[in-house]
Amino acid sequence: MDYGELLIKECVRQHEQKYGTDAVYSGSLEKMRQVDLDNITEETVERIVEPFLYEWGRMGRVLGRPDFRDWQSDLAVQIRSKHKVLTVFRDRHLLEVSLGDFESDVRNCYDSFRHTVGQIASVKVLHLICPDFFPLWDNAIAKGIRTELVENTNGERIKEFSSADYYRFMRGIQTLLNRYREVFKQLANQHAKRQLRILDEFLWWVTHRPLSLVI
Repeated sequence: MDYGELLIKECVRQHEQKYGTDAVYSGSLEKMRQVDLDNITEETVERIVEPFLYEWGRMGRVLGRPDFRDWQSDLAVQIRSKHKVLTVFRDRHLLEVSLGDFESDVRNCYDSFRHTVGQIASVKVLHLICPDFFPLWDNAIAKGIRTELVENTNGERIKEFSSADYYRFMRGIQTLLNRYREVFKQLANQHAKRQLRILDEFLWWVTHRPLSLVI
């Protein structure tokens, strides 16, 4: 077992020990799976998406700002407008696709949601709808991945938290998942969670609690 596998397992172990099960997370995913995206309403967003973002995602302070007033109704409109491609992504796994074939769709979905609920909440919503396709990020995770990927951009300058930035993030996550495919699969089975959720636990811990690994 190499160092990377050991690090992933230790970070996930500590995260699971401290935070345990994801009742709100898993319950919200199950409810959203039953929703017909073509007919999603503001009421459905308030019933499923809002608790997910506020209770699990801790986005209440951000979404409570005046510039996000009426985000629930606006988000329902955006989901309906993107329902065809989102329905396709619902049944796809990030490891099993040629991501370049979907760059335009990924960026369009992200931009639509970002203008409605912001750069972090937009990804949480995309993940809620398509939990095996869209990986989660927050400020710390995005910065960490961005720093590691910068040497592979051939001098390309990408605006932070833009659609191009999120697409590049997805490519990096796909590479990471593929490199440690077996360990993420093993941990997902062990904890009865999706691989992208296990990956998020690892990235969150290593970026937010790095000293816990040595203290």
